[in-house]
Amino acid sequence: MAVLELNDWNLQLFKDDGTLIWSEPAAALYVKDELIFGDRALQGCRLQPQSFADQYLARLGTEPLNNPLGDLKTQADLVYQHLKTIDVNQETTVLVPSHLSNEKLGIFLGIANRAGIAVKNFVDTALAYALDTASGHPLHVLDIESHRASLTQISLEGTQRSVVSNRSFESIGFAPILNGWLNVIANEFIQKTRFDPLHFAQTEQQLYDKVKSYLIEEPQDDLQIELTQDKQNRQATISKGLLIDKLNSKVQQLDFSEVSSLALTPRVLQVPGLLETLRSTVPQVLIINEDELSGNISRLTSGSGSDNVTRTSIGTSSVSIFSSDKSPETSLPRPVTHLLAESHAHHLGHPKIKSSVEALDAPLRPGDKIKIGSKTYLAISAD
Repeated sequence: MAVLELNDWNLQLFKDDGTLIWSEPAAALYVKDELIFGDRALQGCRLQPQSFADQYLARLGTEPLNNPLGDLKTQADLVYQHLKTIDVNQETTVLVPSHLSNEKLGIFLGIANRAGIAVKNFVDTALAYALDTASGHPLHVLDIESHRASLTQISLEGTQRSVVSNRSFESIGFAPILNGWLNVIANEFIQKTRFDPLHFAQTEQQLYDKVKSYLIEEPQDDLQIELTQDKQNRQATISKGLLIDKLNSKVQQLDFSEVSSLALTPRVLQVPGLLETLRSTVPQVLIINEDELSGNISRLTSGSGSDNVTRTSIGTSSVSIFSSDKSPETSLPRPVTHLLAESHAHHLGHPKIKSSVEALDAPLRPGDKIKIGSKTYLAISAD
């Protein structure tokens, strides 16, 4: 069975063993009588904004597009055309954000059938990722899409986990984060070069492409920008700290007062500085192990033998939960003792890794990943 994850920042198709088959953003551009999707569409989003759309998944339905793209006039029209480009020849489990209503999923089911995708069942994304995440009670799961961050509350009763509620934060989706950074960088260019890159569509697109690449590449250094307009090159170095400050100003406006235990999907970790900001805001921050996703989905869908397509929002965890009467301090993860790589655990005192760990800006927590040389290590706590 295939797995299709609906996230408009990055639609993804997996084999049942977790192997990634296909991935691209849910973005569309109509140019020169051709409809294109994914990264190719994003490469023209600032050049031809009237011919661009990237919210058709979240707005799934008969709602009209802001501007028709050729003969396509509704959000559902674009969803259908995009699904037709996906090569799926087997039954499919679809991971869906918790904020998508059952009504919208009914519409999606009809569109998918028309597009030749045999949907077997729907599973809430937050539950699929965090089914076996060891946590205090209650657990919240944070994920990011193009135009929002999605905060899902999951209740823990014994070993049963169920989706309770969902809140959306539209200020920290990938698109608003990028837009905020573009404005910061434009101000830096104006101050340093007296040139506004957002004044021309060509340089705005160049800037967007560079900032998006910077975001995806998990940057460690400042951002070097070079733009070309009328055969003239302009350069500026943008402090990573300046971008993180802009992000922090957005996060600080959000209400996490009722969140004591927060699990982060891998997409959240893409945003520079967001992990550190959340750790200073929430008592317990947990990093979800994405390697467990395929196994979680398999267990959540193992009993779905009915011909009726259902939505799975409840599942059984194999992980014991912390007692709910413990304080946040006693519920914190145990300290990291080893780094795991290629089935071998290295003690933190090992001379090959000690200096790298001591150089980190923030202390390691179980579940964190760290790259030393050519290897990526998983931080663990062992007795």
